[in-house]
Amino acid sequence: MRFQKSFSISDLGSSNGTYLNGVKLPPNNAHMLKDRDKIRIASAVFTVRIVENPAIIAGEFRELHDRIQCEATQIVHVDDIASPSFPTGITGSLTHLCPVEIFQMLDAGSKSGILSLTTTGGEGRFSISKGKIVSAVFQENRGEHAVYEALRYSEGTFRFDLGEVDVPDPEQVLNTAFLLIEGCRLLDESSKGSAG
Repeated sequence: MRFQKSFSISDLGSSNGTYLNGVKLPPNNAHMLKDRDKIRIASAVFTVRIVENPAIIAGEFRELHDRIQCEATQIVHVDDIASPSFPTGITGSLTHLCPVEIFQMLDAGSKSGILSLTTTGGEGRFSISKGKIVSAVFQENRGEHAVYEALRYSEGTFRFDLGEVDVPDPEQVLNTAFLLIEGCRLLDESSKGSAG
């Protein structure tokens, strides 16, 4: 008797959803995958291939690549996806996503993890639980003042690592929407004061 591998996919509550063969998957339910299933995540579409002989896939890949004349397709081996080195977060430049946009995105998606900012004015670390800021440090500032100070910078880099974070005191969880509104108000007042 030959052992046969099986594979499944689950949407973990993503804000944009995961689609299997054009149907949006309900969150947190495993769905078995079959050969040639189509998975869509955001604008990326993946074709599942479950075969005994990997050479079949390599041949299909070469044929498809020659036909489209570009790098729009690639082979992703299942071991690479399961590897612990597979990225579990996002990184980028603050010139493309400023701190206000990053905090809004994490709040809207109810994401949990650690946001690290490296700016021209210093570094910051923010623990996020389900989109809410549970601890904040930027330069020597802590709590809401750390958030307000971080909003001032639009040059540098950010990194967000997904994962559960400790919520030491639920009473101290900061309301992200309120902080961003108040932070933008303070920035506006500051810019008006310097212009005057």
